[in-house]
Amino acid sequence: MNKQQIPHRIDEYVTAIENMFGTGAKIIQIQTMKNLYIKVRCQIKKYTNHKNLTFTEYISTMKLEKEQREIKNKQPLIKGFN
Repeated sequence: MNKQQIPHRIDEYVTAIENMFGTGAKIIQIQTMKNLYIKVRCQIKKYTNHKNLTFTEYISTMKLEKEQREIKNKQPLIKGFN
């Protein structure tokens, strides 16, 4: 899987990093979420319990937020993240 395929194959990505890094995959997931938050620059407002989202749920939620902002602004926020 190449870098551009990851947003479209999140479950496979999670499985791959968990197989490669074991419990260390959580550190990669957390860092990925932090970087994505910085890049997208939006908060998850629709989920009251957003602090307990899994990595996959967080990515899905960020995709929804991104799509809604793009519709509102009519411009993409991140190339290749759809």
